[in-house]
Amino acid sequence: MLQLGACIQGQGVHGATCRPAGRTALALVGAWLGMALLGCIVPLPAAMAAGKASANASAPAAAGSAASAPVGKNTLAAIVEASAEQDAFEATVRRHLPAPARIDALTQELRDEEAAFASLNGPLDTAETDLAQRLMVFDRVTRLRSLDSRIESTAREVAQWADRLDADLDRIGKRERDAVAWLATAQERAAPPALIDRLEALPARHVELVEQVRESRDHAVLILDQIASLRSRLGAELAELEARGAILEGHLRAAHAA
Repeated sequence: MLQLGACIQGQGVHGATCRPAGRTALALVGAWLGMALLGCIVPLPAAMAAGKASANASAPAAAGSAASAPVGKNTLAAIVEASAEQDAFEATVRRHLPAPARIDALTQELRDEEAAFASLNGPLDTAETDLAQRLMVFDRVTRLRSLDSRIESTAREVAQWADRLDADLDRIGKRERDAVAWLATAQERAAPPALIDRLEALPARHVELVEQVRESRDHAVLILDQIASLRSRLGAELAELEARGAILEGHLRAAHAA
């Protein structure tokens, strides 16, 4: 390129004189300009080809994305899948029902705690000295607090049992509403008889499941009510004993000061 410019100006390389003819100089200039333009134009087809290849590559991905899109909830395909999960749904809920043996054990624990409280709920022997009474109060308060801790542990387990079954009743209610919509859609779209029969059987299954869960939940609530009553009486006894202990402590301090 430098040589070409030098020839146009009439000088050769290394000081040599270059005297091309006018037409020759113009031809060289035209060739140089053509090469420059060609350098700008050549990448354009390559860019167009690359863009086309990129578009072709993205087309299968878009098609795959559309194919994997979730099915709408109001389609028969979605209703088939959801209703087929009924057995698994019922099995999960029934696993939340406590075993009869555990219910019997909790009931027995509550009876034992009631009996323990009754044995600690008698009057103090006021014929004893203040010091002896103070020691009896301390012993009884300690045992009542230990009993209250055991009752609280039982109450926590029963409360979790009741809360879990309450949540299951909410889930069953939602599934009942969904089943009504599924049946209406299946009938409207003339679904196969086998699917309609399955959907028509769901309400009776839900009623049976609700009865089982509600019975167990109500049992838990009754136990919780008994526990709450026991803890209320125990708390009142503790408050009375602590007040009595403070009085006896005052008597002992006064006697010591005298």
